Amino acid sequence: MTTRLRSAAIWLWNWIRNFRNMSRIEVLVLAGIVAVLVMLLWSEPQWASSGEREVPIRIVLSDAATEQPIAGAQVGVYLPFTPERPPAFSTALWNQILPQHLATTNQAGNALVAMTFRTGASHRQPVPHVHLNGAFVAVEALGFAPCVVPLGYPALPVARVNELQELVVPVRLSRLAPQER
Repeated sequence: MTTRLRSAAIWLWNWIRNFRNMSRIEVLVLAGIVAVLVMLLWSEPQWASSGEREVPIRIVLSDAATEQPIAGAQVGVYLPFTPERPPAFSTALWNQILPQHLATTNQAGNALVAMTFRTGASHRQPVPHVHLNGAFVAVEALGFAPCVVPLGYPALPVARVNELQELVVPVRLSRLAPQER
């Protein structure tokens, strides 16, 4: 037996012999310390991270009946409640959309809007995700019924959003009847 092993064995033997002479309070304190150490060693580490990611959103607008693109339509992407814009009870929809999230469709019926979304990861979901749920697309075109549709994407991994480069949201509008115009 080496000297270190022998000295460790002697120390352990002396500690066990002294353990018998401990009072009940000392034993309870020692048991509590051991229990806390065991819980710390076996517990799963808990962590979370967050950030933001700008996501380009392409809105593809077409006539529901003819499937022809609609040019010159006003489109906007918005989150109902954000830190910049707390909930308001009596505001018009277009007043809630920030100017940088508004666009007009081109001749092909496309509009590109970049919006910043929150990202997050945790010990339960270690892959970082972009939280897209809760966003809406509002569309208004002359001669068509205006509409608001959900963005239609769940929380996606950041790597998948990078791979897609832009999210495509197809929207089809119905024409208004002549008496509704």
